[in-house]
Amino acid sequence: MNTIGSPSEIIDFNNLKVYCFHYKDCKNQEQMINKYNAQLDYLKQNPKMKYLLFDYTGASIGTTYMSVAKSNSAFWDSKEVALLGVEGLKKILLKGYNAVARIKILSFDSKEEALDSLIQRSNQLI
Repeated sequence: MNTIGSPSEIIDFNNLKVYCFHYKDCKNQEQMINKYNAQLDYLKQNPKMKYLLFDYTGASIGTTYMSVAKSNSAFWDSKEVALLGVEGLKKILLKGYNAVARIKILSFDSKEEALDSLIQRSNQLI
């Protein structure tokens, strides 16, 4: 059963399970934050989900959402995360955040690039 916090899809890419979470149905910051919090709870209950792809295509990423996401940055230390759909100024701000953060959350222009990056990072851990 697909709940608000569960992955939108699971991709088996080169024997790596990638858990994808889509935000395209979120029309405002409140919906995004509710979905994010539900996903965070879901991931905490399923700690083996390590490789994650968040698709923000068509979603409105605002400062309120970003503040909530940043407040949980320690959780993401044990995850490999790729983003889709982060564009313009928000992509530049993400690069700035990555420059000072302990973790690296990378944004990609295509799903294929994101999946390739997750594969590369999984190979580095072997």
